Amino acid sequence: MDVAILGTRIYLGISEAAFRKIVLSLLTLSGVALLASALPKLIG
Repeated sequence: MDVAILGTRIYLGISEAAFRKIVLSLLTLSGVALLASALPKLIG
């Protein structure tokens, strides 16, 4: 629950465009991490 409160405070402090950029960046990073973890299985 503390994380939700922190997220709300951060969201209220930034613009909608900045929030979208942060979310898209996090999604991209998680996608790259998934690809990196699957790469050895695909190669070998």
